[in-house]
Amino acid sequence: MNYCSGKGCVVRKLAALSVAIALIVLAAPLGNFATVNAASYISSSGGADGSDYTSSSALAKKLDKVFSGSVGLCSDTSFKSTVNAKLGSSVMTGSNMYYVKNNTTGALTSGWQCFIYANAVYNTLFDEYVGHAQALKHSKVVISGGNTASYSQFKNAGVKCGAYMRTTNKSNGAYNGSSGHSTIILSYSSSGITYLEGNADGHGLVRIAIRTWDDFNRSQLSGKSRYICHVVQPTDSYYNSLYPSSSSSSSSKTTAAAATKTTSKSSTPATTAASSNSSPDPSSCKVSYSRVLSLKSKVMNGSDVKYVQTCLKYLGYTVTINSKYDSTTLAAVKKFQKDLSLSVDGKCGPATWKAMESAVSSKKKSNTSAVAAATKKLSSISIKSKPSRVEYAVGDKLNTSGLALTAKYTDKSTKTITSGFTCNITTLTKKGTTKITVTYGGKTATFNVTVNDALKIITQPVDDSAPLGKEVYFNVEATGTGLTYQWQLSDDGKNWRNSSLKTPKYCVTLTKVHNNRRVRCVVKDKYGNKVISGTATMRIK
Repeated sequence: MNYCSGKGCVVRKLAALSVAIALIVLAAPLGNFATVNAASYISSSGGADGSDYTSSSALAKKLDKVFSGSVGLCSDTSFKSTVNAKLGSSVMTGSNMYYVKNNTTGALTSGWQCFIYANAVYNTLFDEYVGHAQALKHSKVVISGGNTASYSQFKNAGVKCGAYMRTTNKSNGAYNGSSGHSTIILSYSSSGITYLEGNADGHGLVRIAIRTWDDFNRSQLSGKSRYICHVVQPTDSYYNSLYPSSSSSSSSKTTAAAATKTTSKSSTPATTAASSNSSPDPSSCKVSYSRVLSLKSKVMNGSDVKYVQTCLKYLGYTVTINSKYDSTTLAAVKKFQKDLSLSVDGKCGPATWKAMESAVSSKKKSNTSAVAAATKKLSSISIKSKPSRVEYAVGDKLNTSGLALTAKYTDKSTKTITSGFTCNITTLTKKGTTKITVTYGGKTATFNVTVNDALKIITQPVDDSAPLGKEVYFNVEATGTGLTYQWQLSDDGKNWRNSSLKTPKYCVTLTKVHNNRRVRCVVKDKYGNKVISGTATMRIK
């Protein structure tokens, strides 16, 4: 599989490599990192909000092949470097820069490992090289521009698992080059984003990064003066053609996709059977497989026929549970086989029997999960970590950066909450200890902040005069916490310069140059607030 077409860009995938990829585990203030496989992120029931494809087992397996080292780089005419190292190998160091030929101009364009890695992964998943916009045939840009990212932005754009995200130092950055960063999106939700990145530590290693939106914006975008250049993903039709919900390659399909098909039918159960036959639990009449069931002139009957009919009924197919393999049962079996891409012969042999039992099991698990989700409720919240700032001056705005809650649910599960909550106070107006009440999901928790005097000048400097060679004095008094003083001088009242005096009092011996010189004082508190005093003038008598 080529990463792009044309004689100027020949980048190929290596054969499967046996050595597993080296993953790096970092614990940094700006994000959590894990060495788990990609499939656990895109196959779980708690997959990415806004993505229809997070349950694709085919995509999960493909990503895990990337992680296992089945995709690599090799020395090639398209690369200036002669380093031969598979992606994620410690052989790749910060000094190993790769070069990719531009598909249009043929010029060599530099690109760091993250760019090469993300392009190789995307090409492996979708047979499309993102390095050049002109080469895109099956993909589309779903987000372009902006130096902040959010859940609503990604959800509204319909970003899917496996999308390629490129950041750059320029708001209209290119698809390739050495500026910025390149990643593959695994999942995202209201609480954060999970993505795959290469060259994670500057030495060619690979990791899965799990970040809150604030962390991502701070570490990957605005904090580094970057922008989202673009988020690229295949069109829906092309994506579905590569990763359908079921596959015709197996006659015993037993994945969650099969359960989804059969479960969807259960919402409109058959009405031809008597009420006593309505969706019974197959476990009540379970038997082991012993013979091939089919429609014969002498109708087959027995407990195994009843069990098959009960399974079909439970899965939503039209059938009467009468322990007889009749024409209605034949039609239901054929419909089931067709839905699961099995061989459609109307016979219930070992493959059909196994697929049917698997579909029943998957539906039961799905129903159990749905009930648990429906009954799961928030029971309480508590403060996991206070905001980074808990000390203020009167009049300051409350800053909730760093505030995290622990949400507890009725099923005894917990979740860390960093957004979506409200506080009862936004402006600190009263000196002393102030209790802040945080509300999330109808539950409350509290934390305290300290509020000190507001920064305010209470005594302004006044004009002073003295004979030549004598001293003039100026004084300023202010309220606040952790005050600092900086006296400034001006000869015209417009242009000011700092003096060497940084105390509440200013004293100077008059010379001719001091006559009519103006003074003022800039006062700051420990929170970064500042006030400027009024202007006073020194004169020679």
